[in-house]
Amino acid sequence: MLFAAAAAVALLLAGYSAYWWMMAARLEAGLDSWIAAQRQAGLSIDADRTAIGGYPFSFKTTFRHPHVGGTVAGQPIDWQAEDVAAWVWPFDLRSLHLTTSGDHRLAVGSGQATVHTDALDVLLHFDTAGRVSSATVGSGATIVGLPSNRAVAFQSASASFDAPAAAPESDGDALLQFALSATALKLPPDVELLTANPVDSLALKGTVKGPMPPAPLKQALAAWRDQGGIVDL
Repeated sequence: MLFAAAAAVALLLAGYSAYWWMMAARLEAGLDSWIAAQRQAGLSIDADRTAIGGYPFSFKTTFRHPHVGGTVAGQPIDWQAEDVAAWVWPFDLRSLHLTTSGDHRLAVGSGQATVHTDALDVLLHFDTAGRVSSATVGSGATIVGLPSNRAVAFQSASASFDAPAAAPESDGDALLQFALSATALKLPPDVELLTANPVDSLALKGTVKGPMPPAPLKQALAAWRDQGGIVDL
């Protein structure tokens, strides 16, 4: 009886190991194909990537000093960062975890910012079509440097975004639900508040309603607005 149980456990372990190595190879190939497709579409992605590891509890890789540039939703972007670790659990391949810290430089359109964070964690969930259906972001102590030597700082912050399974058909249907929060928020000196003290805590949540056509961001937002788009806070 004991021998039969040990044999069954050994068989399960062997089967799981085969599954893990097979999926690791498929994820390696999938990442390479995705990066190649983005480059062909005009998005520059430069990063040294470690081989997928993490056996037996995860599939994990690290992007060394990633640099992404190009155009997204009609907006020119450029992002440079410290190392970013990415992993998925073996039995939940639709949830992607990302962690990073240190210094980041981001430019979107004509706007630029630098970010220094003690810790930044991102969790992305994908639907069956491979589209992001929800995202959660959490950070530790962070300083965001803005133009003209201005800065915003906070001790911690979180954000979440959820898209419904069905696209909205009217201005009463949800396009996106969101929630934002921050603690010990310090704004630039020229921003006047009710008191001179830092904001101890801030929380905001809402729903964006109304259909938004697939188009570059500025045109899509203008069309959403003109068709009666709503933001409930």
